[in-house]
Amino acid sequence: MVMKTKGVFKGKTIIISLDKGDEDKCANQLDVKAFRRIEKWGFKQKIDCLHENGILQDSSYRLLDRAREVRNKIHVEPVVAELSEQDYILFSMASAITSQIWSAMMQGWEENISANIRSNAEKVAEQWLSRIL
Repeated sequence: MVMKTKGVFKGKTIIISLDKGDEDKCANQLDVKAFRRIEKWGFKQKIDCLHENGILQDSSYRLLDRAREVRNKIHVEPVVAELSEQDYILFSMASAITSQIWSAMMQGWEENISANIRSNAEKVAEQWLSRIL
């Protein structure tokens, strides 16, 4: 979503990964330098970009940021940290919200349909945030 937002793709083809040496083959489909720069971003930088560009609304952004914080705790203290049932639900909701926003953005639907999907994702994120915070 970040790559699409930043205009990395020159057409409708979406490239998720790019092997070394494939730059020349893909140059007509994407801005390779921008792709390489953005693929190094961390999750926080990516969700910040999506939030700043209006792709993620406030509740969706906070939900994904909360999932990021929980995930980072596990990587910092892997022996001490354990996932609670609430953490698993949080990750599941983050995945569902992300999938909805991805679909709204990438499927090429009419704007009113995409806006409705994004709005519903935001409402669900808001409801889940009120339950877990």
